[in-house]
Amino acid sequence: MKFEITYIFHNCFTLSSDDLVFLFDYPTDSYLNPAVREMVLSKIRGKKTYILTSHSHADHFNRFLQTIIPVTADVQLVLSSDAFVSVEDTLRQFEPYCAEPETDFTIGGIEMAAIRSNDEGVAYLIEIGDTHVYFGGDLARWEWEKLTPEESALYLEYFEQVLKKLEKWRVDIAFSDADNRVRNWSGAADVVKKLAPKMFIPMHAFGKTSLVSEFISTLPSSEGVFSYKNPGDSIIVEFSDQVQPPSTD
Repeated sequence: MKFEITYIFHNCFTLSSDDLVFLFDYPTDSYLNPAVREMVLSKIRGKKTYILTSHSHADHFNRFLQTIIPVTADVQLVLSSDAFVSVEDTLRQFEPYCAEPETDFTIGGIEMAAIRSNDEGVAYLIEIGDTHVYFGGDLARWEWEKLTPEESALYLEYFEQVLKKLEKWRVDIAFSDADNRVRNWSGAADVVKKLAPKMFIPMHAFGKTSLVSEFISTLPSSEGVFSYKNPGDSIIVEFSDQVQPPSTD
């Protein structure tokens, strides 16, 4: 399958294949200027669209998603349980699915799972055909200085448990936070090393995309890592599941 991944802002990206689009963590309007909002509309216009929210923080969730839904051909809303409880009736008319932590579900023919985050809300596992996508939301290696040693140990232990689970699942495309405010870029390098996804997308830069380049420079190789600078920057990823015939040489 062929996918186009497009950077919007922070943890907001689109993942597109043919007439199918996933829009992740579309933030509150104040984070997006009119040109970027119009660019998002152009990505989902006339397409079957899955809008997924990982948690209710304003930099990840727009409570007025109904303002962009009408341009889609069809929409499936998937909201973390903490975001679901905050939406108003004007959005509920689109029958958003409430993604409870540690549940598996099928939406519009797409199999998904929600993993409990060690921050707020959930991370998502998504199967699109034979392609496995991990969208981490704010599940990361959080090593905040304000945490007690006991709290820090719990955060790290849980993060390691999730990585072990994902290693068995075989991730093809991984979106995960690379936040420079905490040590080890909030575990982004761990995700690259342990999961070895075919494409890794660093997130959580609050629009400071120079930090993306800085993170990538710390890796042994930049191959298979999406380096973006401006909203609308895209990369094409294509996976072949065909078995190559044996050589006749």
